[in-house]
Amino acid sequence: MENLNYDLAIIGAGASGLMAAAAASKCIPGSRILLLEKNATAGKKLYATGNGRCNFLNQHASAPDFNSREGSGSAAWWIAPALNLASPFVLEKIFFEMGVPAIAQEEGRLYPRSLQAESVVEALLLSIETEGVQLRTDAAVASCQQTPQGFILEDVHGKRETARCVILATGGKAGMQYGSQGDGYRLASALGHRIVKPIPALTQLLLEDPDPTLFGVRVRGEIRLYRHRAGISELAARDRGEVQMTREGISGICTFNVSRFYEIQEGVDYTAQLDFFPESAPEELLTVLTERCQLLGQRPASTFLNGMLPVKLAQGLLREAGADPGGSIKEISVDILRRIAALCKSYERRVTGTKSWKDAQVTAGGVSLKEVDPLRLMSRRIPGFYFAGEILDVDGPCGGYNLTWAFASGWIAGTAAGETGCCD
Repeated sequence: MENLNYDLAIIGAGASGLMAAAAASKCIPGSRILLLEKNATAGKKLYATGNGRCNFLNQHASAPDFNSREGSGSAAWWIAPALNLASPFVLEKIFFEMGVPAIAQEEGRLYPRSLQAESVVEALLLSIETEGVQLRTDAAVASCQQTPQGFILEDVHGKRETARCVILATGGKAGMQYGSQGDGYRLASALGHRIVKPIPALTQLLLEDPDPTLFGVRVRGEIRLYRHRAGISELAARDRGEVQMTREGISGICTFNVSRFYEIQEGVDYTAQLDFFPESAPEELLTVLTERCQLLGQRPASTFLNGMLPVKLAQGLLREAGADPGGSIKEISVDILRRIAALCKSYERRVTGTKSWKDAQVTAGGVSLKEVDPLRLMSRRIPGFYFAGEILDVDGPCGGYNLTWAFASGWIAGTAAGETGCCD
């Protein structure tokens, strides 16, 4: 052991890697820790979070909020121990002690008081610098090999280092413009770990024949994603919130949240249904529209839904229902009225795909949870080899949930590496 360069090497200086370094260095002061980052700067993706404001935690994050692409589709069974140890409350306190007080906004979203992502990154960097962690940038790791004493890491420049333990915190493939290219999957796979196929998540849905006149429309409602296979249709996911119409399909937080349930598979098709009045049952909405015909009968038919929906969307629905825009509201037939009501409750389009990895906020899929100890985040295959963050098959909804997981898992893995002998 005497000839090992480091007690612990952490691959990846994103959110989870920085937190892992902070946690491990505090466990055993004076331990030799190396943090390797492929980019020229640490925390590159973190700087861009929340449009630079950094929604870094969510007060309400709990185990049932998180998904896995394996098994039942829920990661709750596996993630609960980690979130019990490093809950949002605990993490908020950790950041406060680093000098980053948080402020709460809608739906439990926590931001740094400064509303600047830079505050979070700098606090983490100052923390590890104070504890003597060595940060090396422009150091993409090409290989990681297990030895009887620990691990040998070699970067793309041929530089080798040895460490007793390793934490793999390279992230997934989402946000490729920030350097995320799935490098960690190759390293994990080379050591015998199974990778659940990664797919883009928290991204836009692409639709067949999107109405170009609706571009830019924002409307609150519910989105339902249906999966169709062998003549059987099933609800894959649903969510409520603001939907934004784009040139290629639909966007918005609720769209992002259901996007992770879309996957290209042979013989499987998907449709997205938008409900613009989720608070009303179909018959209730039809009654409201019927009364509206009586109340506003003298007005032009083209204005029938004005005041209920954005004008461009209102006109688009009337057009699709076959209403005559040149007539009056009272001339709208019962059949047309029923079509309008049906479109308001179920505006349906076939889904042709999602936006690319560049546009995705997070990765669904990754290292199989069955191969990782949920209490310590250590590999069940390779003692002394840990995982943290997006590299694992865990993903959550928009709103600070995925960063909550990144920081929680980083803290757990870093603490476990320190407490179980990597840094003694």
